[in-house]
Amino acid sequence: MTWWPERHHWRGRGVAAVAALAAVGLAAAGCGSSGGGSASKQVGASAKQTIEFASQGLGGEGAATKAAVAAFEKANPNIKVKILSLSPVSDVALQQMQQRFVSGASTPDVVTTDVVWPATFARPGWIQDLSKFHPDTSQFYPGQMASGQYNGKTYAIPWFINAEGLYYRTDLVKTPPTTTAQLISDAKQAMSKDPKLKEGFAFEGDKYEGAVTAMQSFGGQLSNSTLGNINTPANQAALKFMTDAIHTSKIAPSAVSTWEETQVQAAWLAGQTPFALNWPYIFALSEAKGSAVKGKTGWVPFPNASGGAAQASLGGDDLAINAKSTHQNLRIPFRPAAV
Repeated sequence: MTWWPERHHWRGRGVAAVAALAAVGLAAAGCGSSGGGSASKQVGASAKQTIEFASQGLGGEGAATKAAVAAFEKANPNIKVKILSLSPVSDVALQQMQQRFVSGASTPDVVTTDVVWPATFARPGWIQDLSKFHPDTSQFYPGQMASGQYNGKTYAIPWFINAEGLYYRTDLVKTPPTTTAQLISDAKQAMSKDPKLKEGFAFEGDKYEGAVTAMQSFGGQLSNSTLGNINTPANQAALKFMTDAIHTSKIAPSAVSTWEETQVQAAWLAGQTPFALNWPYIFALSEAKGSAVKGKTGWVPFPNASGGAAQASLGGDDLAINAKSTHQNLRIPFRPAAV
């Protein structure tokens, strides 16, 4: 998943509420269009039918997805929802969806789309223009809504929002660091105290979106409209921190230059690092039975180098409708999410 740097606070319950209610709302909206797809192939509004919903759901997001689907099916007994599980790796999930769209498939009917995908899907006409549904967008952050718009039209509705942050071992780090210097010091101390630790800090450093979100969480920033602000002191400092973590302070292994979220997740859940940069879904996995860090997991926004206000890389997914869906005769009111 890809994220954009707006500064809103992440709240676990808020994410679940947005996910659950948005799923019910957009699944309903996805069945309410009179456009897209072949009219002669559309399933009758009163017929029993199955809608396919593509999702990358992990952790709390996955649980919210299942809860939303159950609530939707209970409210609409003639409609069943089949969940299509996409790859948790964003780039792979994108390829999976593109393959289906290019083939002209009418399923999945409702699509989980990374916040940077809607324009890619809307440009060739793969997803439905949602403007005709007149959804109430007032309860969503403007940045979220902008991610689902293309050429002045709305093609996707926010599904959830979350924040990348710093996981820390509460048994090894009593007080979370408030500066990057303290993070380095705490990581070194933890490694010296516990020989089972293989590294002091795990983060996504591979050449994909994960390295970008990591840089943003470390204090860097990329413009939403131009790349003209790449060579800035903040970006230089963020990139230097990433490099120094490997080669100078040596709290991160050289392997992080190839790590994505799954490798960071594995290192953290195995108990081999006192610090890890990752997304909120990891918390539920950390507290699951058999986890090496169960009862030892803390989470804070990644610390600012100077000790000032932390900057988190925010992200999430939107929901869109396959323009070729054959379930567009249904008329079910859209219900917006609430945080």
